[in-house]
Parts: sequence; structure tokens; C-alpha cells
Amino acid sequence: MLPADASPLTFAVGDIHGCLDKLNRLMAACEAHAGARPARYVFLGDYIDRGPQSRGVIEFLMRRQAAQPGTIVCLRGNHEQMAIDAHASEHAVPLWLANNGASTLRNYGGGLAKPRASRKSRYGTLPVGMARIRVNVSPNTSSHRAGWTA
Repeated sequence: MLPADASPLTFAVGDIHGCLDKLNRLMAACEAHAGARPARYVFLGDYIDRGPQSRGVIEFLMRRQAAQPGTIVCLRGNHEQMAIDAHASEHAVPLWLANNGASTLRNYGGGLAKPRASRKSRYGTLPVGMARIRVNVSPNTSSHRAGWTA
């Protein structure tokens, strides 16, 4: 039996790159390792691009955040930033596509939409159909913390 004040385990997970099957296996292994101890997860970004299931990865993380508030932290990676930049400016599209952005676009059924005021928020948005990303920037550091919203 664990003491009541047992500190949670923290798992850091990076570079998922659209590989939902591998993420599911990794999460199962982490949960098995944690056993009865509480666990929290810090995802280090790069959820999208390259792999075949970028949308599935985003939806998985959103579901986990909703089901287990406070236990899932999603940081923005450079691939998410490239997607946001490509949505905001056509000049950024070639860089994102050169970094396998097309695989993410396929997961969301197509191409980039032109930014519209009704789709933009002060936090920025991702390509058509993709979850919006809310980014909090700490005033004391350059780190970003993202919360995925539907």
C-alpha cells in the first residue's frame, strides 16, 4: 500500500510525430510502470507531421486532458509552430511542407484555409479542422505551455 502522500510519477514524452499506435503502447507501459501511483505526463511537442495519425494523436491528447484534468501538459513543438505559421502566412507553407506537413494535412482532409478573423483568436489557430491551440507564455522564460481545445 502506498503512503497517502506518495508523490506522482512524471513522464516526459516527446516527438510523437503522428504515431498514435506507438503513443498508445507507450502510455500503456507508463501506466503499468506507475501501478497505483498517480502519474502525470508532460508532452514535449511535435505531435504532428511525419506519421500517419497526426489527427488521432491530437484527439487522443485532448480526450486525456478532458478526462484527467491537471495530469496532462502539452508543450508546443516546432512542428506545431510551423503549422500555425503556415496557417497565418502563405510564406510559411513551404517550410512546413518541407518538414512533412502534408501528412498532417491529409489527416485533416485537405489544404490550408486562408486565415479569417472569425477563425483567429489571440492564441493562433492550426489548419482547417485541426484543434485550436491555446498557448501560455511564462513572463519569466521563453517556454510555452499549450492546452489543446476543441
